[in-house]
Order: sequence, then C-alpha cells, then structure tokens
Amino acid sequence: MAPVVNAAAIFLDKGTSPTWSSPT
Repeated sequence: MAPVVNAAAIFLDKGTSPTWSSPT
C-alpha cells in the first residue's frame, strides 16, 4: 500500500469512521 493510504487509514481510524477500519 502507498504511504499516503496508510497515513489516511491511521488518521481515519483515530477519527469517527469505523467503516474504514473494516478489513478489505
């Protein structure tokens, strides 16, 4: 995965987006 996606995943994970935390 690109580092940008990884950073976005962490950022959203700490926020209020449980949908993003879902393993794809």
